[in-house]
Amino acid sequence: MLDRNIHSMSTGTKPIRVGFIGLSSSGWAAHVLGPSLTQPSMRSLYDLVAVCTRSEASAAASAEKHAKEVEHPVKAYHEIPASLLIPTLT
Repeated sequence: MLDRNIHSMSTGTKPIRVGFIGLSSSGWAAHVLGPSLTQPSMRSLYDLVAVCTRSEASAAASAEKHAKEVEHPVKAYHEIPASLLIPTLT
């Protein structure tokens, strides 16, 4: 099986930029899903650039924690931007 990291580095493709809604600094997503994006072997495929949580304080804590893991700033949101909301059919 072809190693994806070697493939993406050799083809010069850029990692997919990811904004994660619901990725706090603790809790199940931080322990189960977050590490899958921030581990060094995945950095050539995915780049965590933003997090969004329910409160300003938790968003800031999450961004700080994950920025250390990915070794670059991660933007913190505490409200879902309107541009990301999917309109409902009425």
